[in-house]
Amino acid sequence: MELPNGVRFVTLSKPKLKDLWLKLMPFDRLFQDKMRGDEEAFVREMLSETCIILETDGGILILNNIIEGLKAEAHLSFWDRKLSARKDLIKECLVWCFLVYNLRRIEVRSPEYAHHVHKFLVKRLGFTEEGIMRKCMWFKGNLTDMHLFSILVEEVGN
Repeated sequence: MELPNGVRFVTLSKPKLKDLWLKLMPFDRLFQDKMRGDEEAFVREMLSETCIILETDGGILILNNIIEGLKAEAHLSFWDRKLSARKDLIKECLVWCFLVYNLRRIEVRSPEYAHHVHKFLVKRLGFTEEGIMRKCMWFKGNLTDMHLFSILVEEVGN
């Protein structure tokens, strides 16, 4: 199945991953505590067999912890921070991910303070907030809550 127009796979090379690492550093919510500040951990995760990176002119969609036939985690990052302008493209990418990996659900974790992302996920993309993981992430020296969102395969087209 072909990728949506304007979307391409990231060629996974050390220089490209270093470039992505530098671009993603300002996005403090991306990957939470798992890789924050650890470029080598980031490279290892991106080179994992359970990870793909889709790129557009303005950003990336990372799908990791892919369990074919079941679920994956999605991470969205756009350099200009204009998610709403890319709503349809993101939906197309989600549909592609569901079909190619035969997924039942895609999950997104987002920290408490990212209210605009929460609203976008629910109102624009059709995700459902499933709950809050209390005090599970460090942010500026304090523990903060993480919200869990998901979308099921039968909901992505709505």
